[in-house]
Amino acid sequence: MKKPILRVFLVLVLTFSTWLVYPDSALQLLAKCKEALAEIKTVQLKGKTITGSIDITFEEGAIDYVNKFFVAIDKKDSKILSSIYYKDNHTYLFDSDSNSWFKFEKGSTFASSFFDKAKIFSAFPDDPSGTGFVITFAGEEEIENLTCYRIQSNIFDRELAKLYIQKNLNRFVPEEIADLLRQDKAMLNSYLDTYTQNPVSMVWFSKDSFLLVKVLTKYRQIIGPDESIPIQREIVYYGHNKPVKGEIPQAALESAALSTDDFNLGQ
Repeated sequence: MKKPILRVFLVLVLTFSTWLVYPDSALQLLAKCKEALAEIKTVQLKGKTITGSIDITFEEGAIDYVNKFFVAIDKKDSKILSSIYYKDNHTYLFDSDSNSWFKFEKGSTFASSFFDKAKIFSAFPDDPSGTGFVITFAGEEEIENLTCYRIQSNIFDRELAKLYIQKNLNRFVPEEIADLLRQDKAMLNSYLDTYTQNPVSMVWFSKDSFLLVKVLTKYRQIIGPDESIPIQREIVYYGHNKPVKGEIPQAALESAALSTDDFNLGQ
């Protein structure tokens, strides 16, 4: 009789100790990743986005945090769908549907999120207690020929998560979008309801250097009244601190300057 009781006791202790150890170790490892990222001056990007279940687009880009340069090019079947460049306080957008370039005025904060490293970890609160998020250590994995730690974030309490996201809205969406959501309660509630439907966020970083290697997010995106679709976005970070080169296309430089109000994104 004692042995079955002892086995049950051991299982309970091991299970409970796992829940105690993993969140702490996950947060400690994640803190080291954030510290390593804080020292990064440049990085290259590549990735893909799956919209719904069949629409796949591929991205490539680069960020120079020191000189404030950013480029991201979105492709499908080798065709450029859109491009974003940021340089000298101007944001340049290319839209393939209209085959046109748009240049945002210097006052726009549209591109500020490109250089905000904290936004990468929006779903990874420094202190997850009371946020509705749970941060767990998900093992080791080989990514880009590097042995990486994988840390995962999930929502276990939607109402707490909604409060946390609303309080930290600028970490989850660009500043102009955050301002719009704050001005429209129905739109904000719709965003919060949609985002908190079982999202998953994962980060991989080098076991040796703690440099960020990959980010994957799964969430739902609003596409209409009471309608949303699943999104899965994967970004790989490589070429840390290597020179970043990129020239703004002449057509972009010659495009007319617009304000965020032209896109109904005014502050």
